[in-house]
Amino acid sequence: MAVEQDHLDRANLNLELAADLLETFGQKYYDWTVTVLFYVAVHLIEAKLACNDVHSGHHKERKKSMQRDRVLNAVMREYNDLYNRSRDARYGKNAPLPFKVFYKSDVRRSFRDVRSIADGLDYRGALSTLIMQRLRGASRT
Repeated sequence: MAVEQDHLDRANLNLELAADLLETFGQKYYDWTVTVLFYVAVHLIEAKLACNDVHSGHHKERKKSMQRDRVLNAVMREYNDLYNRSRDARYGKNAPLPFKVFYKSDVRRSFRDVRSIADGLDYRGALSTLIMQRLRGASRT
């Protein structure tokens, strides 16, 4: 099973991918940027769960674990918003169609949600400052 640092490393790798997508492709892949940012949040939450030797096999299991933990429950709204945005990106708002068109505001909102989760779980320092700055800059231009 993955330990806390494994999940934090994966969160940073996903964060870097989100920055790369924005810098390289801009609006063409806003939907995938939003999806990748959701998975940054997944790994932040899994890192916190791993501290208690808890590991989720799927999204429903993770949500149940979050509801039982006071700290994780405090970031549930941001997690759910990211989850819903990523599902809309992957499957369409009213599956199977039509797909939602994603805008820079969706990326900014997702980035804010990731920062809120990182702050709420005391992981802001665990996320690469350089990548956070790249992502912040790319989402503003």
